Amino acid sequence: MLSAIGRVVASVLGLMLATGFVVGSGTINFSFLSRQAESAWEGYVLGAVALGVTGYNALGPMFVSWAWENGRRGFVAPAGAVMWLVFVGFSLMCAVGFTASNRGAATGSRDAQAARLASAADNLKKTERELAELKRPARPAAVVEEALGEIRQDRRWVSTKGCTEATVEASFDYCRGYFQVRQEHQSAVAYARLEQLRDRYTTEALRLKVAGAAREIDPQASMVVRLSRGMVEFTEAQLWLNSWAALVVEMGAALIPVVATGHGFSGGWRRRAKSSEDGQESGDAPPAQKGLANMRRLELAPDGTWQVQE
Repeated sequence: MLSAIGRVVASVLGLMLATGFVVGSGTINFSFLSRQAESAWEGYVLGAVALGVTGYNALGPMFVSWAWENGRRGFVAPAGAVMWLVFVGFSLMCAVGFTASNRGAATGSRDAQAARLASAADNLKKTERELAELKRPARPAAVVEEALGEIRQDRRWVSTKGCTEATVEASFDYCRGYFQVRQEHQSAVAYARLEQLRDRYTTEALRLKVAGAAREIDPQASMVVRLSRGMVEFTEAQLWLNSWAALVVEMGAALIPVVATGHGFSGGWRRRAKSSEDGQESGDAPPAQKGLANMRRLELAPDGTWQVQE
């Protein structure tokens, strides 16, 4: 009794597990196949076909088993098995496409982030190198610009026409000082611009690292490549992982229902029913009837004794 109850409980749990696989498979197939249509209505049609295929994947083995037990082994059982194999292959292709597109979207986003991080790192190195080549100005650019404004207020600025027509020694000295201050101002402006770029690239690199740009693009595929010592390429590892995930989902949806029901509900009652049918076909009579039949075979012999007639 306890063993039978345990089988029933295990079967119920198996059916719950199978329901999850069937729902997952149907969702995957519907999502992938409905996106292959040109319009929303056509997408719903293809999605309905995908759900029907998923349903037959779960029920097909039961139909084939029942047809085989009922003696329909000439056409019904083989046809059902062939249909089941074709439908499972169709669902497997949908699942592979679904997993590949999702993995591609995820890894593509990480790849783009990694490329942006590499670009930010390169720009940061270039900016730091340019800053190292420039000497830090003694005065900020704003202070130097004020000094330039004071120089332009001198009367020699007008007499030299903005230091374009210096004619005497005093004018040459004045303009020489002006050009030196202007060069200092340009260097200070360039240094300040490079500092701003360095801060921007540093902030961008930190933000991308926090977002996960420094992590591996596809850790699973990278692990497969490392375990194979480079014998498997990265793209091939991704293909095998996608196919394996799709196979798990579709095999779970196609086989768990029949395995779960076959574990808990097939047993003694089938054996008792079969033995009862065998007894009826053989024509065996109950013990009481057998006794009466034996009594009928007793006949009185001429010598007055009872004898059994064979």
